[in-house]
Amino acid sequence: MNCPFCKKAVPKQGYCCEQAELETLRVVMDEAQRILDSEIVAAQSIGGLEAHPVMSHVSEKLRAARKKRVA
Repeated sequence: MNCPFCKKAVPKQGYCCEQAELETLRVVMDEAQRILDSEIVAAQSIGGLEAHPVMSHVSEKLRAARKKRVA
């Protein structure tokens, strides 16, 4: 299989180019933010408000980092 970015063969380990690695990190970051957001909702519903500020802060940092990429 060839990389959609650099068109080289995709190695068994690691990445063939920086763009492939960056795209993988973006996907992981988006998934982490979705999971974190669902945990925030769960913490609010069960009254775990002591963790809420920390989780909200991290979620906002992820969201801000993603917006910088698009802008």
